[in-house]
Amino acid sequence: AAAGSPWLLHPPAGAVAAAAGLGLMVGALKLFAANRGMLSNLLPTTAAFLVATVALAATHYGFIASSPLNVLLAALVTLLPGGALAVATMELAYGGMVSGAVRFVAGLLQLAFLILGMVMAASLVGVPPDRLLVQGAQTSLGPWAGWAGVVLFGFGHVLHYSARLR
Repeated sequence: AAAGSPWLLHPPAGAVAAAAGLGLMVGALKLFAANRGMLSNLLPTTAAFLVATVALAATHYGFIASSPLNVLLAALVTLLPGGALAVATMELAYGGMVSGAVRFVAGLLQLAFLILGMVMAASLVGVPPDRLLVQGAQTSLGPWAGWAGVVLFGFGHVLHYSARLR
């Protein structure tokens, strides 16, 4: 999934490779933290801190030519609570105030933990804020790159969530 999502933003090939490598690191951390109690609770902050530290240091030293946010968001995409926030919104809309509010707060806390890890890494590495949104050269892969990214993203989710192929 981390290898497919950066293609939608058309970053350089190095950023796609970096996002895929950092996505593998997040996947390994998720496997390690599964069924380990407190470790799984700390996973969003720990993963965001480690991924952001590597991505920001690579950008700081010139290994990644594009914005490090492209690499960060692509690598952490499986930790984003989009599904929880969507279900919470539907539950709140249909009158399930308690369950909707609990899901909504849990989703917001997960986002806060991800942001906390990234902010800690940014303060550790010392990348200036104007360097965070620098756009590198666009890839010349063409308009099909976005569709290839969607296919890779979907295939990554099939592998990640062990979905049965039909």
